[in-house]
Amino acid sequence: MRRFIADACLILLLVAIGSYVSDDHEKDREELHDKIAEFESSVAQNKPVKPQVDKSSLNEIDENLASSMAKRTSQFIVDLVDTSTVIVSDIFHGLAE
Repeated sequence: MRRFIADACLILLLVAIGSYVSDDHEKDREELHDKIAEFESSVAQNKPVKPQVDKSSLNEIDENLASSMAKRTSQFIVDLVDTSTVIVSDIFHGLAE
């Protein structure tokens, strides 16, 4: 009996979370359709369209340690492949002459 009540509570919790998430998507979808309709009406009336820039995207993004390490590792591998390709091609070019 306890297990049944615990399962019922967990299922109720999942349903509540699911409905909360779906409500957010509906609001986002409505906002998107409103913006599209506003844009289409401004284009139809030949009004200049002002670009909507999110101010948070103008902030400079700092790289964290993992991304900078991945970037350095990637550049090292590219340089290693480039150098080894040049060495092997020079060897074959020397043998061909």
